Amino acid sequence: MDCLKKLLEFYHNRIAVTGGFVEKIWYDDRKIKSKQTSPCDACGIVFTGNNIRVGQIVLESFVTKKTDIKQKIEKLKYIMDGRRSLSFGLQVSCVGRGTNLHNDTNIECNIFRSLFPSTP
Repeated sequence: MDCLKKLLEFYHNRIAVTGGFVEKIWYDDRKIKSKQTSPCDACGIVFTGNNIRVGQIVLESFVTKKTDIKQKIEKLKYIMDGRRSLSFGLQVSCVGRGTNLHNDTNIECNIFRSLFPSTP
């Protein structure tokens, strides 16, 4: 939390944060040539700057049907349409929202791709 406070002090309202809460992180420490585990409760990626424009949605745990997922992502499309700028997408998903939930692969990614075909 302290690092977020410092970022907000410096960048004020021009900050976008994405990430999640986790029990531990597995990472590859190339300096000691072995995989490590580290206990932590949050991780994330921070984007800052004057020209950052963010649109976001959250797929709550009760949003499980393809039609409902598409409806939520269409809200993001509505928010982002009309913005004349370069864009890219970053999806952060819970491992529980995969094949075991949908009985299929890449459901949410495929719906996003159909609505934002030119967004990497």
